Amino acid sequence: MAFQTTHGDDASNGTTNLATSSEVDGRTARKDRNRVAVLDAVLELFTEDNLMPSPDEVAQRSGVSLRSVYRYFADIDALLRAAIDRHLERVQPLAHVEAIGQGPFEDRLERFLDSRLRLYEAVAPTARASRLRAATSEVIRDQLEASRVHLRSQMTAQFATELEALPPKVRI
Repeated sequence: MAFQTTHGDDASNGTTNLATSSEVDGRTARKDRNRVAVLDAVLELFTEDNLMPSPDEVAQRSGVSLRSVYRYFADIDALLRAAIDRHLERVQPLAHVEAIGQGPFEDRLERFLDSRLRLYEAVAPTARASRLRAATSEVIRDQLEASRVHLRSQMTAQFATELEALPPKVRI
């Protein structure tokens, strides 16, 4: 059986705290589950238009202690950034546009609009929270700008033929 020191020497009794790998793995798995529960709670609160949830609200919604919320995240900004990152990972596939730039205009337009509608519907609550926090968070501002640039490049690729036909002064 493998042993791992988890807390070093216990000065009170001169012994070393040891735990099996499975105990450590169990604690790590529980911590990971709780951390995800906290992030999901934030996202649920966003969908209820609570765009600036307090740590108390997050703890109550997630079923995790307030102390654990603070143990997982340094501050409310770190918590909100992590929740936004989790949401972006989940919705990233919705940003994909099939056969970008290929086919007749009507087909490209329909695929593009379908993709954007699905994406915007899924990201709306988190996007509102992100925009609210962007004024005070450089990381969130950078995320929003990167998303804007990516979505714009998709639009440009999808409609390159039509955009190239426009005079330079009227291109977007």
